[in-house]
Amino acid sequence: MVLDRPVPPEPEVFRAELASRSRHKRLKVMREQLASLAAVSHRENVTIRVTPFTAPTVTSSVQPFTLAGGPVPQLDTVQVNNAFDVAFLDAIAQLETYRALVKAMRDVALDSSDSRSLIHAIAKEM
Repeated sequence: MVLDRPVPPEPEVFRAELASRSRHKRLKVMREQLASLAAVSHRENVTIRVTPFTAPTVTSSVQPFTLAGGPVPQLDTVQVNNAFDVAFLDAIAQLETYRALVKAMRDVALDSSDSRSLIHAIAKEM
């Protein structure tokens, strides 16, 4: 697994509470997925943060995206996914927009510990 490499990536994942509560699969499968998410969140190099229903809205519509950054900010890339394709953005203005969105998400999401607790609570409710 990529997270077990000698120098693993350090992903910071934001997940809306709604995504954890949406019942689009069998409950057993959803509970297993939530348990797996909680287990991965215990890794030192992984940060999982949940945006609760009570958080202020960051934006009205956010497509799933990945902001891949490194030591040279000019080489960062944003991957935006939608139902039909994927786009890679690397223009400075686009990167700044997504960096600002990530900052806003950090401001409203629960911390790692509270996120893990919420994930466990949601799994128990199912």
